[in-house]
Amino acid sequence: MSGETIAAVLSGKGTGAIAAIGVWGDTAEKTIRKIFRPKGEKSARYEKGFSVLGTIRNKEEIIDEVIIACEDTEYFCINCHGNQLIETDILRLLQRQGTNIVSAGQFLLKTSLDKQLNTIEIEAKLAIAQAKTLEGTKIIRNQTNTGLNRIVQNWQKNIPPEDIKAEAKKILELSKSAGYLIYGAKVVLAGPTNSGKSTLLNCLAGKQKAIVTDVAGTTRDWVSAECKLGKLHCEIIDTAGIDETLFSKSCNADKEAQKKAKELLKSADLIIWVIDAAKKAPDPFFSLKGKPTITVLNKSDLLADAGTAASVDTIAISAKFGNGVEKLIKKIHLKLGIDSVNTKEAVCFTDRQRGLLEQIISADSKESILSTISELLNGKVCV
Repeated sequence: MSGETIAAVLSGKGTGAIAAIGVWGDTAEKTIRKIFRPKGEKSARYEKGFSVLGTIRNKEEIIDEVIIACEDTEYFCINCHGNQLIETDILRLLQRQGTNIVSAGQFLLKTSLDKQLNTIEIEAKLAIAQAKTLEGTKIIRNQTNTGLNRIVQNWQKNIPPEDIKAEAKKILELSKSAGYLIYGAKVVLAGPTNSGKSTLLNCLAGKQKAIVTDVAGTTRDWVSAECKLGKLHCEIIDTAGIDETLFSKSCNADKEAQKKAKELLKSADLIIWVIDAAKKAPDPFFSLKGKPTITVLNKSDLLADAGTAASVDTIAISAKFGNGVEKLIKKIHLKLGIDSVNTKEAVCFTDRQRGLLEQIISADSKESILSTISELLNGKVCV
């Protein structure tokens, strides 16, 4: 221990039922005693595994009713109401007591180093704070015991290089779909003007996020919403209607909207190409090649036989009435491969791990492989 006491908000951003603020260091207990008053008790029992209900106070002013949990020696967690104003007030109060406020990543890194964890174990602790879903949390937790950490440590034994390369390749293949469950997926809605993209965004998001009218080209700029589609957390982005002729028009705003739409498509994890089922629409343009894509025949309620056009990568829906949307969500899961993810299988969950596994696959000697394995277990953590 360095004598420094630090604190950080460990829960995700936004308003939630409960928020968690970690406090760790030599003076953590002394600081907690100064600002916390137990309910119905003269003193609290600050031992590992114990938690106490009470209030955080600035002198006699009550900031919030909280639960103080003693996670470990000199490590406490303040569980307060999930409100950013309350979190800010508690952090300011801690700061006035001499506590240094750091990011969640810095906090978890420092507490992990104190326990002498290897790099994969530290990265797992950092990733837990960023996980978007319960399944994602389970995947990360499993990497420290039965998953990636165990397999990489086993590679240090007398394992044939080709067997190591084969396992590394399998881990990379499984990691893409697992990553969608951990960090979420970017789903971009694209297609011709007035095909119903904005209506579909509102339908999937469950609230009014985009302007919906009968005027073609209403969405000039992109609009996004975060939502859960079953067990998948998504950022869904509605782009301006694709119209190549707008690049030749004099309106700079239209040109920029088209340019931005194409940039978003290139960064998408999945593209949903939305067309009006009643109109003859162009096929997805060149920048969609190589990207997972689902074609949606929207406004199918206006056609009696629209369902006959459905295929593996095509589905007929009515975003206005919600018809076929559940089937679309299932197709999204299928396209991203998340239904086949086993939370107990070994996967990589950081860019650092991914790059090192790729180095192992392309390595030309056993010495190079062993050196990279050592880097996987003991390399520098990026926060």
